[in-house]
Amino acid sequence: MQRDCRFRMALLSAVPWMLLLTACSGGGTDASVNMQNGTTASASSSTSTSSSSISSATSSLSVSSGSSSSIVVPSSSSSSSTTSTSSSSSSTSSSTSSSIPNSVPAVTTIAVPDGTVGVAYSQSLPAAGGNGALIWNIATGALPAGLMLSSNGLISGTPTVYGKSTITFRVADSDAMTGPADEATKTLTVNTLPANISASSSPLVLVVIGASTAACKNLDQDKDLTGATFNHLAACWVTRFSSYLQIIRPGTIVYNIADAGTGSCGALPTNLIIPAACNNAGSKAAGHPIPDVNYNITMALSYSPNAIIVHYPHDDKIGVDNTIINFHTLQDAATAVGVPIWIATSQPATHTDVLVDATLIPSRLDQLAKVQSHFGFRSIDIWTPLADGNNEMPAIYENQYDNKHPNAEGHRVLYETIKAAMAL
Repeated sequence: MQRDCRFRMALLSAVPWMLLLTACSGGGTDASVNMQNGTTASASSSTSTSSSSISSATSSLSVSSGSSSSIVVPSSSSSSSTTSTSSSSSSTSSSTSSSIPNSVPAVTTIAVPDGTVGVAYSQSLPAAGGNGALIWNIATGALPAGLMLSSNGLISGTPTVYGKSTITFRVADSDAMTGPADEATKTLTVNTLPANISASSSPLVLVVIGASTAACKNLDQDKDLTGATFNHLAACWVTRFSSYLQIIRPGTIVYNIADAGTGSCGALPTNLIIPAACNNAGSKAAGHPIPDVNYNITMALSYSPNAIIVHYPHDDKIGVDNTIINFHTLQDAATAVGVPIWIATSQPATHTDVLVDATLIPSRLDQLAKVQSHFGFRSIDIWTPLADGNNEMPAIYENQYDNKHPNAEGHRVLYETIKAAMAL
């Protein structure tokens, strides 16, 4: 008796192919797998009862029968076609993404204008390139008090103090790309000037306090290497600077109250309790009390100056650290009334002086470094342009009359250096 049992099952929802099962009874079983592409695989079994289990990623089907079974499965070409389509889609997406070139931002700002205390300030930071909106922030440093930076690169506000700020600005694009290729930085200096010196053509009142070099010591007996003597008082750096300011700011007045033999102790404010270091007898020059009311910071401020220059070329025999303390006292007195003050560094000693006192070089180098460190952009480096490879003042800049002070050429170098540093 032959029994013909057939089971048909279509699985159409989860996978794109049909599974067809046919079971028949008999003494032996004959299983054949019919592929959709027409390929047939056969296998024989002596077992009267066979069990077939088919599993897929989306469903599981188990069939038991005593007869042969036939399974229709998807062809490999169909599967490959699906994969190929997906791959093609991925390739298209990748191609579309790579077709947008990455643009790196670049800061095109070269410099920003100076601000003025009490005057509203507004300056944009131009940049180019990048993908999407550009976003600005500060990488290092800080803007002068009263100013702020917006994310679109606008510096704005009203400065409340004068000074100089060195700032590294960062600009980055917003295309979601990361890394240094999508940002740029630029270091700029933002100056804020006191209201009384900001106008480039207005006349100034300038006061110089200092010692013998600023007082043009012995320039009226300026002897060159041949032994010839000249009256070079007109070559003094203070005189040159005054003449220059008269040209660019007509009506400017320069008061030179420097005097030979004075030092930072003599320049201290009137009525100040004298620091212990200044009571050292070695720091006092004959005829110059401490403080010296004719040559000190109080006298300088009595002229209602727009700026003050302090020029003491050595440590006054009170030690470098005490000299720096005195300089801070002078700065504090001037800043308290809104007057900017520039502090000159030490200047190199002549070879003659070094032969007498070998400690002059290390002491003055120490003063050079500390003035620059403490007063920053308000310091004036007069050492570097006047020193030779031995850290001495070379003969070309030395007054051969006294072998101590700069000659006319040395004063020319001082004038050029101080003019550049103050940028008035």
